[in-house]
Amino acid sequence: MKTNYLITLGFSILLLNSVNAQSLIIPAKGKHIIKDKSIKELRLDSLVLNKKSSLEIQGKKDFTIYANHIILADKTFITALDDKNNGTNLILSGKFIKIGKTVVDVSGRTYEVGNKTEANGNGGKLTIVYDSDGLKPQHLDNKEKNYIETLAKGASTSTNPYVDVQNLWYRVALGSGIGRSPMGLPQGKVYDASEGKDGEVEIKPLNEN
Repeated sequence: MKTNYLITLGFSILLLNSVNAQSLIIPAKGKHIIKDKSIKELRLDSLVLNKKSSLEIQGKKDFTIYANHIILADKTFITALDDKNNGTNLILSGKFIKIGKTVVDVSGRTYEVGNKTEANGNGGKLTIVYDSDGLKPQHLDNKEKNYIETLAKGASTSTNPYVDVQNLWYRVALGSGIGRSPMGLPQGKVYDASEGKDGEVEIKPLNEN
């Protein structure tokens, strides 16, 4: 196993040359990014997100986290995206020891805030698999125990298509020069305000097919 850490002022990038690691412990207010394209799953003894910390998974169509023990403190976030604005198909599996106020987000991103050369993204499929010997996570009632806010919506850039198109023509009018992309529009981009498709969320026990 070979694991490298780069830590700067509470911000870190995690580079894994192996899919196996003993533990991933993210300090309070820390932020870890996993973006090695060759890694599609992570196997851990413990996954620990301390208060106000986050884990970002980037550039992955599919990704799986297996952990013997999962601890999620208050105000923690897990997000996962591919490189085309779509949410990742993410599996989070293990024995939940603590579940605070946690968000797991595999929503699609708009081309305005994500990859500007791609369309609005689709939501991913989020599967949370829990060991029955630990806590049972749920996402239906935020007033009950062990609630995890799960997000898997498709992206949408427009709530008012008329205003959106008017803004487009204004931006086109500002562009000048033959062969140049209009200001604010990536070259080759075809305007598309259509919504991305919603993803799915499933929470199930470990031994269920």
